[in-house]
Amino acid sequence: MKATENNTVLNNININKLIVGSATEIKIFPNPAQNIIIVEYQCDSDGEIVLFNALGQEVLKTKLIKGRGKVQIQINDIAKGVYQYKCTFDKCTEKIGKLIIQK
Repeated sequence: MKATENNTVLNNININKLIVGSATEIKIFPNPAQNIIIVEYQCDSDGEIVLFNALGQEVLKTKLIKGRGKVQIQINDIAKGVYQYKCTFDKCTEKIGKLIIQK
């Protein structure tokens, strides 16, 4: 069994939390984004990515299906600005960070 490990980088507002279970790398790009974002991941459980505006309101939620490894998300309807995202899986790494949307 793996120990819980927390890594925090406050300058980039990135928080990676390794929980008991299998670890994975989560990539979200491009950042800044305009029309789409791509989420790449490898995990043996389902997950989701949630995007929040500056007021903490949820503006987007997309399921991440185990085994797929990559999803492309349209963000055409989301206004430009700075957003927070939270990418979570049942048995893998959690990633929280900042996403800039430019139009």
